[in-house]
Amino acid sequence: MEIDGKALRREMAGKNFTVVGLARTAGITAATLNKILNHSNKARIDTLGKLAKALGVDIYDIAREA
Repeated sequence: MEIDGKALRREMAGKNFTVVGLARTAGITAATLNKILNHSNKARIDTLGKLAKALGVDIYDIAREA
């Protein structure tokens, strides 16, 4: 699975999360989240799960099939 950057940004905006805020809530670094958002659509499955949980969405709401 890959992160759907547009969907992730949409969920972040809808819940008023900044990069730092979401990273902190998800238990990852802001640098990791920035890398996911800006440089790569790839993320480990556990990271994807952490982001989905922090956003209160299903993992499939922020991911797409590779």
